[in-house]
Parts: sequence; C-alpha cells; structure tokens
Amino acid sequence: TADGEFRATMLAALARFEARRKAERQIRSNERRRAEGIPASTWKAFGWTREGELIEEEAAAVRRAFDAFLGEPSLSIRRIQEDLNSAGHLTARGSEFSVDAVRYLLANSLYAGFIRHYKTGELYPVQGEAFPPIVGEQTWRAAVAKLEDNVRRSARQGNQPKYLLSTIGLCGKCGATLVSGTNSRKQPTYRCGEQFHLTRQREPVDAMVTEAVLTRLSSVDVHDLVMPQEAAGPDREELLTERNALVERVKELSPLLRDIHQPVLEITAAINDVKARIDEIDAELLDRSVSVAAKLLAEVDEPVGTAERREIVESKWKALDMDRRRMLVDELVTVTIEPIMPGHVKFDPDLVRIEPRRD
Repeated sequence: TADGEFRATMLAALARFEARRKAERQIRSNERRRAEGIPASTWKAFGWTREGELIEEEAAAVRRAFDAFLGEPSLSIRRIQEDLNSAGHLTARGSEFSVDAVRYLLANSLYAGFIRHYKTGELYPVQGEAFPPIVGEQTWRAAVAKLEDNVRRSARQGNQPKYLLSTIGLCGKCGATLVSGTNSRKQPTYRCGEQFHLTRQREPVDAMVTEAVLTRLSSVDVHDLVMPQEAAGPDREELLTERNALVERVKELSPLLRDIHQPVLEITAAINDVKARIDEIDAELLDRSVSVAAKLLAEVDEPVGTAERREIVESKWKALDMDRRRMLVDELVTVTIEPIMPGHVKFDPDLVRIEPRRD
C-alpha cells in the first residue's frame, strides 16, 4: 500500500542517515586524532602494543626488513616475507606475512613517527611517548621511493634472478652482465646479456664459483676482510637525505630538456653532475653496508684453513637461499667468462676468471 511504501521509504532513509552520520563522526574523530598526533587505527600495529609501547623483538624485525630492502645488494620483498614468517612473526591481525603485508609495512609512515592521511597523503607527527619511531624518516622515505619507482623489485618471482651468476657474472668481451638461457641441446647456460659473444654451460660454471667462494670463506679471515669499518663523514641518514634530494633534482631538471628555449647542453651537464654524485653516494653506502660474509661467519670459531672450518662453511652455504648465495658471490669475487676460440666446443675452466673482489 501507499502507507506501507511510505513507511519503508522513511525507514530506509533513516538507516542511510544513521550510517552516514556515524561515518562522518568517525571521519571527524580520525581527523582530530591525527591533528593530536594519535594513530587513528584500532588495530595493534606490528612493532608496538595497542597502547603504543615498543615491542623490541618486533621493532628489530622491522629494522631488519628496512635494512634488507634498502641494502646493497637488497633482498626481494618475497624474501623479506619468507624471513619474517620463518622467524615466527605474525601481522597485527595474527596472520602470516604476505607480500602485500610486507609492502604495507615498508610504506607505513608510523614506523618513521608520522600519521599519514590516506586521501591527501599529508603527514602528521606522532605526539607524546606512545608509538616511538622505529626507523628514521629518510630511511622510510627511501623505502617508499623504491616501492614506487623500482618496478624490478616487485615480488613476482619471475622478475627475480634465479641463478647464481645472472646479472652478476660478466662477459669477457664487452663487460655486459650474464643472463640465463638454454642451448640447442636444452642445456642450461649463461650467455652475454648484450650480444652473442658467448654461451657457457651453467652447471660447471656454478660449481667453479661455488668452490671458489667456499675456499675463500674457509681460508681467509673474512671478519677482517669485509667487516665495515667506522669512518668519519656523513652517517647513513645524511647520505640518504642527500641522495633523495639529488634524485628529486634530476626529476625537476629532466622536463626542461623538452623546452626548446632552455640551454640543453648546460642542463644535460647539470644532470650528469648530479647523477655522478648519486653514484658516489651509492658507492659510499655500499662500503658501509653490513657484510653478508661477516654475517655468515659470525659464529664460526674454527681456525682459518682447517677442515673443520671448511665443513661448517659448506653446511652454512647449503642452508642459504639463492638470494643470499648471490650476495656472497657478488661481495667476495668477480666472475668473468671469456669467449671460446672458434672450433672449440668443450668446456674450458681456464676461460672462467674468478678474482677476489677485495684483498
């Protein structure tokens, strides 16, 4: 009836009114909390209690995640996810970490001491003693920039190098990095990533490189060899701040090259100067990065050159995933594969040059 339809319409309108009023109240409450520096979420944030007290074990896991993501070389998001789960950590909602959860962790401004408005992106500093920052602001900003700009760091496994020397080994003719492939007999190979300069069977090359790394770890005091030394100069936060500013400067200058009224040569020279400084900062950050070899041997007490040390080193190597094996290779040795002479088809180990990266 008309009366029933009227009542139903009124009840539906009242329900919509109540829902909208409740939402507006929640929005105003969240805005007030942000302005006062209080996180708006009712969920416990990983790293703190619900009241904002630091949980040291979780905070340390957060720092390790940022260090792994921003380190040189860095770990993939998928690998960081696996490390968090293998360590027994759970998200704030009590589930295992997913790839998306790791991305959210690295992008979460609360870890740097800020509350971010989800629509505008505006940052509000956290007030009071609750929710103390776990990482520095520039560390967080560097992680966000990398998440946004570096698509090759995506968590899709197909985008991650799967083999020991992919993108690490070098072509002896042109210096390009090696990529993986197969030959006409369907055997796995490494080949020059730029031209058809060389193709080499992957398995014997990997065996040679593995033996060289294990020998180096067993016969050299790696703690003294690659452990980062304290040095004077800007700290990591200052270097990251400068690097981010330089990256933004390149972004500002690049569009000017499309303007025919701008001095192209001067702008190009300025961009090249800025990029050169970025490369210098990257090299300095790499020198200060934590040694993968030193981490591997942190608890190895057996004397250098002994069979006992070799046995422990081999067991630790076998326990490593491919990402960390690649890190060790990249840190300790340079691998260059030379082209074979015409007419030669047998594998020649003399054409695989493995040189210590540091003496």
